[in-house]
Amino acid sequence: MLMPKRVKYRREHRGRMKGRAKAVRI
Repeated sequence: MLMPKRVKYRREHRGRMKGRAKAVRI
């Protein structure tokens, strides 16, 4: 949606809930 490439990289690097929550906040 907004940036699936960055969200996927951050989700795997930090966590599933943290990556999703940050993607929704941005």
